[in-house]
This record gives sequence, structure tokens and C-alpha cells, in this order.
Amino acid sequence: MNLRSRTKATCGSILLALAFTVHAQVANGRVVIGANVNERFHWATPEILDQTHTTWIRGFIPASEFISGQRSYATDNGLLSLRRAADSGHKILLSIKWDSTGRGGFGRIPAAGSKEEADAFTFVDKLLDATAGKVSALVLINELTIDTLPADRTPDADGHIPVIAFLQRLAEHVSAERRTAAGGGTLQLFAGGMTRLDKQENRDSPLVKAMIAWINSDPRIAGADYHIHQPDMSTTQSAVEFMHHAVPDKLLIVT
Repeated sequence: MNLRSRTKATCGSILLALAFTVHAQVANGRVVIGANVNERFHWATPEILDQTHTTWIRGFIPASEFISGQRSYATDNGLLSLRRAADSGHKILLSIKWDSTGRGGFGRIPAAGSKEEADAFTFVDKLLDATAGKVSALVLINELTIDTLPADRTPDADGHIPVIAFLQRLAEHVSAERRTAAGGGTLQLFAGGMTRLDKQENRDSPLVKAMIAWINSDPRIAGADYHIHQPDMSTTQSAVEFMHHAVPDKLLIVT
């Protein structure tokens, strides 16, 4: 899969593989190593990081476990591991898992101005306070379809999709705070969380179309994160080619 020939000078791809199987980032002709630990930031021990020679580390934090008080921003082992990895010179790409599946997690996507939305924004504020100066990029959602109930990813009578509208309000909230990324500068925000983009029915869905349109049009969004979840190389190639055409001028994170 020749990503280099498909990467314009203005954009690139960060490829992150599960459990420290290493892939490469292709951006402006540079190759950078990245790894994905999903929710297990505690895997990112100094010994493992030394062995893998990775530069970027990507993982997600589940909102419900912190909102409910099951995990502490000050003492959580995952967040402590994240901070240690950043202090050792690694770049952290942090995703938020809204675990909104109705199975005792975050719950339905909150309505604008609701207490539930205020709780969600407070969670993000506390998360970014706890990781201040350690995160290089923030992805506003982990899995667009897997973590979200059908009702929240379906257009309403006015054509609005609840999860997209919520993420847009979240992007506005975080942007207004002017958070600083590791190494200085403004913390970059990414959206997406899309999967199986080799399938035409997913590409044509109102949800994916709305997400891609937002990513391309909103200057607060630095790029798109998509999860290949592919069964083979041919479907992977198809998904990669689709995303390079769908989001031609911004960064792509391929998890």
C-alpha cells in the first residue's frame, strides 16, 4: 500500500496499530512511528516504549468511568502512564470514548444546554486539566457508530444528527478555552471515529457524510480520525483511498 504517492504536501496520515504492532506516519515525506493502546495507557511503560521505538502513542479515555467517579483524574493509572510517556518525549494522541450505547455507560448523547451536556463538558475540562501540556492532539470521539445508539446517529425531523451536533458544541467549548498542546501551540482537535469506509453504504450514510462535511468546513478541526477495522488489504486500500479523496487537505489519523 503506497501511501506516500497518495499524500499531498498539505496533509498526511498517522497510522496507529493495536498493541504496539508498529506502523508509520507519512506526512510531508517524513516517516514517524506510532502505536495504539486503546484504553490501556498503562501498557505504555518505559520498557515497552524503549523496545518499540515509537514516537506517537494513541489511546482513549472512557467518559462514563470518570463522570461516575469510578476513576480519579489525580490518581488514575492510565492518566499517570500517559503523563509519564509524554514526559519521556512521546507525543500523545488522546481520544474520548463517549461509550453511549445504553449499556450503563455514558448514556444517550446529551441535548444542548442540558445537565448531562454540562457534565460531559466538565469531564473534558478536568481531563485536559489532568493532562495539561502532555497531549499533542485530541480526538473528540473514539468510535462514531460503535459507541453511539442508532437514535443519536440518525437525522431528526430538522435534519440534525444528535452526535454530530454534540461534537460541534464540544469543539466550540474546547476551542474557546485555547488549550495548549505539548511543546506549545494550540491543542489540535480531530473528529471522525468512522469505520469500514470500504463499504459504499457507510460512505453514503447521512452520518458519515455529515461528519466529513464538518471536518472539511470547520477550521477548528485539524483533520479526520478513522478506524479501518478491515478484514484484508484490498478493503484497507479502498478505505484509505476514499478518505484521501474525502478529506484532501487535512491530516488523517488511521487507527
